[in-house]
Amino acid sequence: MLSFSHIRASSRSSSSSEKDAPGDSYSHSHSSDSEGGDATQQLPAPAKITDPSLRWHSGCALIINDEFLGGQELGLPTDIRSRLMVHYVLGHPAWLTFTIEFPRASEGEEEGFGTFYFIIPRRYQKPMPSTYHRIQVKFPLGKLVHAVKPIEPALVKSLPERGSKFSVFEIDVKDGPDPVVIDFGLPFDNPGHPSDGWINNSQPIAGNHTLLDALSQKTFRFVVDSPLENIPKSFVLEYIPPSFFYPYGTDHSWDLGRYNRMLS
Repeated sequence: MLSFSHIRASSRSSSSSEKDAPGDSYSHSHSSDSEGGDATQQLPAPAKITDPSLRWHSGCALIINDEFLGGQELGLPTDIRSRLMVHYVLGHPAWLTFTIEFPRASEGEEEGFGTFYFIIPRRYQKPMPSTYHRIQVKFPLGKLVHAVKPIEPALVKSLPERGSKFSVFEIDVKDGPDPVVIDFGLPFDNPGHPSDGWINNSQPIAGNHTLLDALSQKTFRFVVDSPLENIPKSFVLEYIPPSFFYPYGTDHSWDLGRYNRMLS
């Protein structure tokens, strides 16, 4: 059974901790009446900081019935952002994460819908307003079954540069652990945008497939902006370090001589 993490937000605000990752370029403008007219303040662009926990990343688009969901980073005509990435932080589980971000309506606060915030401690010192609604699908590494394939002719016609720099990345979860879906079910509002119907009313994205269908499938297929040779053949060997253990062996019986030798 697919594991969903539902985090309901209040009508005023919501905060979440987000990883510093390539493509994070949130911005927010606030207009207010002041003497002499409107003043618009743009948040300062954060400094570029290398994230040592980021091991691999790629822009992507989820394939649904030979159509694409997301893919702004690939040059597709969409304002929906999506990417795959692997983070490893010492002492935490390692995941391959699919992230998809839908634009929010700019007038959400005025309509009483509230403002959402995100936190990236390495880049900002306080919560920042988010203009995107983020959903993540996390695949646990260790038993991940994936394959990298050449781009298919049916997909080439929709891609820039005739698909020359793209590959198909496939994840099979039929016999492995279920992925974890985060932030599916959070309040969302963007009237007039196709994603409003997908998220709020379960309208189909492609064919009869809804967003819930796309996140519940057993085989996930992505177009990624990397050629075959640039995609890791095994995330297990390259991205999961050996289990931590103290270098004191497994014999813990009382032996002062052995203790002295170990500590010398």
